[in-house]
Amino acid sequence: MVIKCPILGAKSFSRDLLGDNRGNQAVPLLISNKGRYVWSEEPIAYTFKEGQLSVTSQHGKIVNGQIGTSLKSAYKGVSEKFFKTDGILPDELLFTQPQYNTWIELMYDQNEQDILNYAQAILDQGYPPGVLMIDDNWQENYGVWEFSARRFKNPKAMMKKLHLLPKVQLLRESLLCEV
Repeated sequence: MVIKCPILGAKSFSRDLLGDNRGNQAVPLLISNKGRYVWSEEPIAYTFKEGQLSVTSQHGKIVNGQIGTSLKSAYKGVSEKFFKTDGILPDELLFTQPQYNTWIELMYDQNEQDILNYAQAILDQGYPPGVLMIDDNWQENYGVWEFSARRFKNPKAMMKKLHLLPKVQLLRESLLCEV
């Protein structure tokens, strides 16, 4: 697919989200300040060159179109079309209490013992009660909603220990896997 578009300040620009997800911060959605969008359920590769956008995907269908005439209209339109909300708000604790995220402390090294140590350190330092989020890399592979057996010897026991800690709230419904 090729779409004509002005790209200011650069003669060409390419990105392949299948091979380079930019440190896990990529989404197969492009939107423009003219209301145009390109979306795919799967990773895309795209190139801006000589006023044209070329988009390919090895696995998914590419959808493009226009919703309104602005970045705002495109964003709102694709949000409604592809990311429609069910209208149910997340747990109130996520809005009323601090959120402690294991990524800040552990990044790619999410593991049972260090998560328990992090939760205890939150309490030991006197931080206010909050929600502890176990971030990315707790699973072995993306899309497999099970704790990594290499990094988590007994996830059920870990969750039980975390629930017993005072001041630390874990939202059971936020977990996408059975523990």
